[in-house]
Amino acid sequence: MDARLFPVRNTDELERAIVEERTLNAAATGSPAPVYQWRLNGFDLAGATNASLTVTNFQSANEGNYTVVASNSTGTAASAPGLHCGVLE
Repeated sequence: MDARLFPVRNTDELERAIVEERTLNAAATGSPAPVYQWRLNGFDLAGATNASLTVTNFQSANEGNYTVVASNSTGTAASAPGLHCGVLE
């Protein structure tokens, strides 16, 4: 199985880009079709089990490293920490 987290950009660029909402997209392939679990700082985000994750009303509680895990009956693949989001003050 192959899991990828998009977008993967420079941290400074991402911190400047985040204002109120940000959508993260993952793509994984495999048979059977994989399921997703998004994580923030290594902890599962409740209900975040789609290929896309939208963070709305971005606040300091949303700061950290976002990753995604894709799994099916044949295995699990995790993205590298590819996105760090922070609040600009």
